[in-house]
Amino acid sequence: MAVNSYKPKAVSVNAISPKSNIITSQKLTTALWSHILLNGTAKLSGGGIVTSAAVLVWTITTVANQSIANAFTGTFTDNQGRYAVTVPTSQKLTIRVYS
Repeated sequence: MAVNSYKPKAVSVNAISPKSNIITSQKLTTALWSHILLNGTAKLSGGGIVTSAAVLVWTITTVANQSIANAFTGTFTDNQGRYAVTVPTSQKLTIRVYS
């Protein structure tokens, strides 16, 4: 599976502390990224994994108080039930697994 080699755009933060020997923590967000890697493991309600299943990602749009779902992208689970797909950060999503 290509998940292990996925690398998003690098974001670095330089922090300068006016006091020596003090580490200043900085918060990083994905606000600069337009897409993220969504990954997971498809499982049955009893806990068993779902192998070789289709995973579809649907975008949800609300128009006039009505939700409209459109298939955005899809992938398949591997022999351990794992999947990964790149999705936009600005969308409401629904994930469906078909075995």
